[in-house]
Amino acid sequence: MIVAITADTGLVVEQKHDLKALAVQARGVTMDDVDQVLTSTGLGRLDGEHAWLSISELRDHARIDDPEWDEEFDAMINYARSQSWLDETGTAVRAHVDHSATH
Repeated sequence: MIVAITADTGLVVEQKHDLKALAVQARGVTMDDVDQVLTSTGLGRLDGEHAWLSISELRDHARIDDPEWDEEFDAMINYARSQSWLDETGTAVRAHVDHSATH
C-alpha cells in the first residue's frame, strides 16, 4: 500500500490490495508539504524519514469492498506490531517516507 502525496492530488492511497508493504511517497512535494497533508487530513504526522499513520484513518482511506481485505489489513498491522512499528499507544503505524519518488 502506498500513501502518495502530490501537489496536484494531495493524498491518494494506491495499491490498496498490496498489504505486504506500506510506504508514503512524496511526489514533487517537500517534506514540509508531506507533514502538512498528513496532519490536515488526520492521517498522521511526519517524524524524520518516517511517518506515523493513524491505523483507523489509514483503514478508512484505504478500505476496499472486499470481505477479506479487513482481515488482511489487520494481519498487516499485527505484523507491524510484531516488528515494533506501532507507536506506544498502538494506534499509529510507522511507514518509511520516500521523498525521491517521481511517479
